[in-house]
Amino acid sequence: MVFIVFAPRLNGWLLGMGASPAVAEELVQEAFLRLVRHAGRLNDDTRVGA
Repeated sequence: MVFIVFAPRLNGWLLGMGASPAVAEELVQEAFLRLVRHAGRLNDDTRVGA
């Protein structure tokens, strides 16, 4: 669910910062992979949105 909500926003932000579409897609994927890998470290009240 988090990916569906935040991926387009993150991708748009990266594109606005000048990333190419391919680089933006790769960075979005990496960000969410790291989120999943480290989800156990997050507090229960952690908000992943800005």
